[in-house]
Amino acid sequence: MGDGPDTEGVWTPYRPETSYAPTMLLFSWALLPVGFQILMVMFQRFENARMPLALFSAVALLVPFSTGLNQRKGSVRTHAVQLAIIGFSMTGFFLLVIWALDLREWWWVPYGLTVGCVPLMFNALDGLARSNQPGWQRSWLPSASVPVLKAFPEWNVVTARWTPSVMAWIRTDLGHVAVMYGHKDEEGQPSLRIEPLMPMEAEAELMFGIRWEHLNTPFSGSDEES
Repeated sequence: MGDGPDTEGVWTPYRPETSYAPTMLLFSWALLPVGFQILMVMFQRFENARMPLALFSAVALLVPFSTGLNQRKGSVRTHAVQLAIIGFSMTGFFLLVIWALDLREWWWVPYGLTVGCVPLMFNALDGLARSNQPGWQRSWLPSASVPVLKAFPEWNVVTARWTPSVMAWIRTDLGHVAVMYGHKDEEGQPSLRIEPLMPMEAEAELMFGIRWEHLNTPFSGSDEES
């Protein structure tokens, strides 16, 4: 079976193991200091607390953002997440510069960036939460290499050795991302996973240029390295 995963005994589908309800609960609480920022701008009160509040708001938003990212392998390779990371990075940079150089008259810059991070962060987390397309997994020996050059000719290869981090990834023209990584279940059994980060209804690029004939044998290991 060369045009898809062999589901008769080699590959099995699985659902992404995620729970974004706690993340969104943290996100809702993180909006409170952002709301106080807006009130302080409207009423021009407590000027000495502007910068500490901006810093606290940024940190409060980073907590649910990081918990959301950690639930999906390869999440940082999606465009929405990268855009949110840029927003947070700019916020941190301007907070540091303004605080270090005592440029308090520029307080509105980190304020605007912090508030701007809210829709960017929500869009990124919403995209990850909607990425419920099932992945494929199969048993694999950690000592065996994956034939990445043959099976994933269009992918960006990190390593051919089994590892729990991302081993290879791809981003298509439509912005859909898929990753390959090693996984161990509750019993410690190692497996190889190929996981698309895309909504259930997006099936046009489901195969991601994978040459399954190199992966569909009962056990596929080689000495090939990236």
